[in-house]
Amino acid sequence: MRVLVIDDEPAIRQLLTRALTGHGFRVDTAADGAVGLEMVERSAYDVVVLDVVMPGTPGTEVLPKVLERSPGQNVVMLSALGDPRVKVRCLELGAVDYVTKPFTLAELVARLRVHGRRAGAAAVEPVQVERRRGERRMGDRRRADRTVVAEPDGASNGWVRTPGASLDLMGRRLHSRGRVIALSEREALLLAHLLRRPGQAVTREELLSAVWGPLDVGSANVVDVYVGRLRAKLGADSIQTIRRVGYAYVGG
Repeated sequence: MRVLVIDDEPAIRQLLTRALTGHGFRVDTAADGAVGLEMVERSAYDVVVLDVVMPGTPGTEVLPKVLERSPGQNVVMLSALGDPRVKVRCLELGAVDYVTKPFTLAELVARLRVHGRRAGAAAVEPVQVERRRGERRMGDRRRADRTVVAEPDGASNGWVRTPGASLDLMGRRLHSRGRVIALSEREALLLAHLLRRPGQAVTREELLSAVWGPLDVGSANVVDVYVGRLRAKLGADSIQTIRRVGYAYVGG
């Protein structure tokens, strides 16, 4: 089974390459959407694993282009964004699955095997392909019917806003005080959690769970490290330390 991983984080690409190769997959990787699209045009893949949050062109914009170049391609979205509206958006655009970081490798491998088998069946059973495609289109219409009742807000489009700042989660850019500040994925997710409750204390444990998942309590110092990185980019007075509690965004 051949898999293409499109993710801008080298650590994720290396991890997935080692893990999936160990389970018998043939793995290629791309560091951004442009390179990934070129690889999709050149080679056939059973499954494409595509990160949602990438600098430049986010996965939600790369996904339609992948399907345009390779109709029927199985695309599994990979993201630390747990917002169900983002997930629904990706599925409506044509993704077959959405896996939220942090994930277990066993779960990801199982999901890829299922979608890979469907891709293999599609190649040898064209009649079943048409039937499945019809079912999927009907499913897409049903999803669209259910979601039209609510108008999407800024968060559903990947933005978090305060009176003085706008965070583009998809592009990982903070627009504040006339500046545009580039962020890493974890920095953007951590800042988003603080921005949603401006001026309010958020505990280290809550931030750890929201951004990194169920890690042990001893890992809480990673939050301090990333807050330090954000202060270096946004300004030392942008995030306030609340003693014995956590942090609060006070940057406006």
